Amino acid sequence: ELDEGIAWYAQCLQADGHDELALSGKSWALMQKGELAAAARGYAVLVQQHPGSAEYDYFRALSSGETPSAMPSSLALRAVEGYAARFDEWVAGTLGYDAPRRVAEIIRAAYPRNNGAVLDLGCGTGMLAACLGPLQASIVGVDISKTMLDQAAKRHYDRLHHCDMRDALRDTPELQYEV
Repeated sequence: ELDEGIAWYAQCLQADGHDELALSGKSWALMQKGELAAAARGYAVLVQQHPGSAEYDYFRALSSGETPSAMPSSLALRAVEGYAARFDEWVAGTLGYDAPRRVAEIIRAAYPRNNGAVLDLGCGTGMLAACLGPLQASIVGVDISKTMLDQAAKRHYDRLHHCDMRDALRDTPELQYEV
């Protein structure tokens, strides 16, 4: 029902042309519908009104056919925060996601004595640590979601860091981890 949403947002904008939520909603719906030029115009106005908004600039770039260097952390957080408690069940169960198990097998094959230190970037709820089990070396998790890290704390991590993975990579000394 994108057309209905677009029409409703347009009515809101007729009543108040500066309604941020209406302009944002309309631009999002236009982007989802594939009307990228119209979405880009809406996001350009939002970027003008809110020059510090990484989210609006990100969507302006996407709808303009640009490839942003990264998704703003705030968008990633919004996507995962509500799922933390049921994330493992949904991802592993419903979606059949088994990458943590496969990665754990690769790590175990490379370090059969469990002595390879692991930096788990974007560790989420700690599915990799759960698949690895306790290690003789350390396993450190990094995630931007505090809610996800609360779940990961129940797993086999030596330390957890609440930060952006790019910051963790920048601040981690070279050769500190094998994996």
